[in-house]
Amino acid sequence: MIRRFIALFVAMAVVGCSRKARPPEALVIYFSSDMRGNIEPCGCTERQYGGLPRRATAIRRRGSSARLLIEVGNATRGAREWDKLKFRYILMGLEKMGYAALNVGGREAELGRDDLVRMAAETKVPFVSANVVDAETRRPVVRPYVVRAVGGFRVGITGILSKDAERPGPGLAVLDPEMALLRLLPELKERCDFLILAACTDLEGMGRLAAKLYEVDVILGGRVREPTRQPVVVNQSILAAVADKGKMLGRLEIHFDEKGGVAGRSGEIIELGEEYADDPQMESVIARMKEEQKAKELGDATTHEALELIVAGKQAPGADRYVSAEDCRECHMKAYQVWEGSAHAHAFATLTAKKYEFDRDCLVCHVVGLGAPDGYRSKKLTPHLANVQCENCHGRGKKHGEHYRRTKKKEAEGAALRAPTRARCFRCHEKERSPNFAYDAYWRKIEH
Repeated sequence: MIRRFIALFVAMAVVGCSRKARPPEALVIYFSSDMRGNIEPCGCTERQYGGLPRRATAIRRRGSSARLLIEVGNATRGAREWDKLKFRYILMGLEKMGYAALNVGGREAELGRDDLVRMAAETKVPFVSANVVDAETRRPVVRPYVVRAVGGFRVGITGILSKDAERPGPGLAVLDPEMALLRLLPELKERCDFLILAACTDLEGMGRLAAKLYEVDVILGGRVREPTRQPVVVNQSILAAVADKGKMLGRLEIHFDEKGGVAGRSGEIIELGEEYADDPQMESVIARMKEEQKAKELGDATTHEALELIVAGKQAPGADRYVSAEDCRECHMKAYQVWEGSAHAHAFATLTAKKYEFDRDCLVCHVVGLGAPDGYRSKKLTPHLANVQCENCHGRGKKHGEHYRRTKKKEAEGAALRAPTRARCFRCHEKERSPNFAYDAYWRKIEH
């Protein structure tokens, strides 16, 4: 199957003609990067940025007949099953927007060869990479490049992943970007009039490529700390970059002279704030994603006995376990009452109101022990572990409770509760999702 797919995309990649076509008066390139699964703002706070619904609206508002949309890489968060589910819907959204190509970034490479090839085959958005290859054969696993016609003007799009990026998944290897491009450039030079490189690397890496590869007209970057507000020129390449979880969209406008040379350029970083209304088509894609997340919720078991069967054998015998705030109430009534009146006790309801109660990226800060064998599984299986509870801050409580009931002593080796720290609070109350968080003021609300 993989061999047939490789033969297909190689055949599609080499379609082209040798004549130099007349360029459009201007070519507009919209580029995005570093979504990391953030398909829309989570809604934890006001004035959040990003998301496919706003991106689609921003592109539609600006218009342009001669345009290309390119994803530079790291659109997915990772290779876990729920990451792959969300990535499928991200690809669906990019496809509906008309993206010309998606470069394989470090997080896409984490998927491994088989999942990467499968997901590339399931979407109309071409995956491209000049240097992410099969680990054994050293042959491409996705298209090395695509050529898109803008009028009669042929625009080539290829991509690379930095060698120092995230470790690729099973079956994949990352070749030296410069050497991979040098092998590909003679063919690209014959088959396109203008060449764009989507480079999942930092600004220094972009500069090094531009200094050595004069054939590349535009280099779009995506592993940067700050976006380039205006494009810069290195050697003969125009460089522009955008990042930060898809909160921004880059727009690069290239003007040509009659001979096809670049006569001018301008750039814009579009911050996708609330002034961009949600696009209905993208909202529909996200609604479908949430329905599938709901359908994939683990199991139909509702009894504690069924839960014991699921988690049995996944912890060492005698290991500590999560028990829930209800179990703590017996001895810590005053602390329980403080908790019961706090927002922590209703953290799960905030997800339900926004239909995020099945999204694991959100659940991690709204339940107890997500991902642990004895932690939250689903509302059906583990309703007692919904909401932020005592054990989010103090750690597992089963041994602590058993020891106290047996000895009536609060502390003992192996049974003491963990002391909460500021650092633990900041795991969820980080700047992006909780910008107004002030430890001392918030602690007073739950002091016990």
